[in-house]
Amino acid sequence: MQIGFIGTGNIGAPIAGQLLAAGHELVVHDRRREAAQALLAAGAAWAETPAALAARCEAVATCLPGPPEMEAVCLGPGGLVERLAPGALLLQRQEDRGVARRPAAPHRLVHLRPAELGKAHRRPGLARQLER
Repeated sequence: MQIGFIGTGNIGAPIAGQLLAAGHELVVHDRRREAAQALLAAGAAWAETPAALAARCEAVATCLPGPPEMEAVCLGPGGLVERLAPGALLLQRQEDRGVARRPAAPHRLVHLRPAELGKAHRRPGLARQLER
């Protein structure tokens, strides 16, 4: 399964790294490409926009600071909803206040408790659990 990951900062990079270490094909995007450099060096692929990432992935995980960033990533120019396939899985680290549940978002939404995802870098097995 090819997994996309958006938001490779201090919290997101360790989570994405566990997905990569678990053997998943990983495509990453961040508003700052330099935030993803370690993941790219470890074998992740880069996507220029969230839409480009969504077009390549069956599942997309986001790790963003808050609702304004989530809205921009999902609904802004080059956003996820432009290319996220019907039935694709969207995993979010934070509450989006309804952005990803709008009718324009034809995917299955799964919320993970922040505490559970925040510990992914200390729980290597969590990356494998996400696939199930």
